[in-house]
Amino acid sequence: MLRRVVNRYAALGLQPVLGLEVEWYLTRRLDDEPGNQGNGFGLQGQAPRVTAVNAGYQFNLDAAYDTVAPITGPLGLHLRKLGLPLRSMEHESGPGQVETTFSPMTALDTADAMLLFRTVTKRFCARRGHHASFMSQPRLDAADPSGWHLNQSVVDLATGRNLFSAEGLSGGLSPNGKAYAEGLLTWARELFLLSVPTVNGYRRLAAEHALAPTRLGWSFEDRTAMLRVVGSGAGAHIENRVGEPCANPYLNIAAQLFAGLEGLTAQPADPQTAPRGEAPTETQPQTVPQTLAEALDAFRTGRADQLLGAPLAACMTKLKESELGRFTAWTSQTAPAPGQVTDWEQREYFGVY
Repeated sequence: MLRRVVNRYAALGLQPVLGLEVEWYLTRRLDDEPGNQGNGFGLQGQAPRVTAVNAGYQFNLDAAYDTVAPITGPLGLHLRKLGLPLRSMEHESGPGQVETTFSPMTALDTADAMLLFRTVTKRFCARRGHHASFMSQPRLDAADPSGWHLNQSVVDLATGRNLFSAEGLSGGLSPNGKAYAEGLLTWARELFLLSVPTVNGYRRLAAEHALAPTRLGWSFEDRTAMLRVVGSGAGAHIENRVGEPCANPYLNIAAQLFAGLEGLTAQPADPQTAPRGEAPTETQPQTVPQTLAEALDAFRTGRADQLLGAPLAACMTKLKESELGRFTAWTSQTAPAPGQVTDWEQREYFGVY
């Protein structure tokens, strides 16, 4: 499916360029128990028992990074030996939260890199008595939610020019860049499920998190907006900040590129209509979905089959209905505390992702 989307760009003489920014948690295992109590079809075993490696909430403080460096340092060298274009490995805000970034790549290389990075990281850490998790909001004391920021631009293959680069000294986005952004916003709710596919991922998108992308719109620096415009000239690009780190990279990237291309190839908008970057219209809700149920409803009733095809769209719907149904059944029997990550989520996602 991703190849089909990329081929549409190639037919127009275009190539998407993408950059990965991924947040994840490094924790230390407390024991080697497999956690198989209560395991079975439809229910994961107990989540790994872990402890935080530091207290967190110190951006890039040397002492904070030193607590993860014995793992992340060798991990970074290992990733580079595998051919991944590792750009940075730094401490984020949460206790043991790490942000890893990679240099720009083509779409398929980006998806492959994301999958390889997650797989290698989990196994590399496990062999050293640690546990790495790409679950967005793990049940750890004072854990800040993790996101996956997908940086994207489009290059004209004939000239090598970045289509998002604005002319002159003002910087910002070109008309093509704004059209691409409008495509992302127009399709955002219908394809949101592919960027945030778990019950747990929506905890990050709550208004209580000041840096969370909760608003459908684009901005230069407002971190509540879904899209952030970054850089100028040849480096101008759009950073979509909604994704969760455990999303399927092929589905997430394909959804982004599909929506952006729909915007690029759309008929010119009515000049009387303001772009949503600065003055949102009222044609659809102006917030991102707040729950998996809301995203699933938008996916089910929208035009996702134009990207996925009817069979895969139906399959995704069934899978997510099952996941949501299992969560709803568990909460109806357990009555968890409001706003807290549940034992069901920790079992379902912390070990696997």
